Amino acid sequence: MASQGSSNPGRGPQQGSQQSSSSGGGIQDAAFYSAMLDNLLEIIRHAEHPSFSRVIAAIRAGASHDQISQLLEEVLQRSPRFLSRG
Repeated sequence: MASQGSSNPGRGPQQGSQQSSSSGGGIQDAAFYSAMLDNLLEIIRHAEHPSFSRVIAAIRAGASHDQISQLLEEVLQRSPRFLSRG
């Protein structure tokens, strides 16, 4: 059985150790995951099919949380519907 003690599943050992060593690392992690979830929900609700499919494919392929977050930001920045969000 895998250890459940990791505070950064899927983020990789480098990012996780950097986050944990800084003061407020838990707060930064919470903000990271909250923003990523908000972006994911926004894409699910409103993105064009190709963009949505690209995100789902990356998730299914096992992309890290950082890679998924980067992809979500990229999709949001390139989509005309999201350019006016603020």
